[in-house]
Amino acid sequence: MILAAEKIYKPFWFWSVLVVRLIASFLFFFNNLVAFLIFLFLDVLDEQIWSRTSDFKDSKYQILDKYVDIPPCLAMLLSSYNNYYFMPMLFLSVFRLLGVFIFLATRKEKLLVFFPNFFESVWIWAVLLPEVFPKIHFYKTADITILVFLFVLKLIQELIIHFYGAYIFSYFRKRLSPVVSLLDKIFM
Repeated sequence: MILAAEKIYKPFWFWSVLVVRLIASFLFFFNNLVAFLIFLFLDVLDEQIWSRTSDFKDSKYQILDKYVDIPPCLAMLLSSYNNYYFMPMLFLSVFRLLGVFIFLATRKEKLLVFFPNFFESVWIWAVLLPEVFPKIHFYKTADITILVFLFVLKLIQELIIHFYGAYIFSYFRKRLSPVVSLLDKIFM
């Protein structure tokens, strides 16, 4: 009886996360902040959940993750159609998609570092921050430094994830053992 429950339980979590990530894409047309927070939360946790509820290895996860990232990114782009910075965001999203398609064709994850997701940084700066803080004008020339700062952070993030991700996750897994144990109890 336990084996039957495990077969239902594990796919339930896998598909739940996948469906919620896809449904959250539509939220960008109604509330960018809520949609982005759900997107970010699930993008961080999905690997942990999927690795516990399926036979996903990191290479399989990266492939699925790139496919699942496309709908929210397209929704982010479309929801910002009337934004002054739409054309740069369009260029940056196409640039990232090119990198994703190259990765999917070659399965060489490190290539993604050469196609960083700068689109997301510009979207945060040009769309999300002005909505959350409407009294602050983010388009001043002096505020371009914020955008440059976001680009640098994004490049560092891409380097860490695609070159050192396995080592870092292993490091934190050991140090966050109570949290990892809790996740294991929930999803195993």
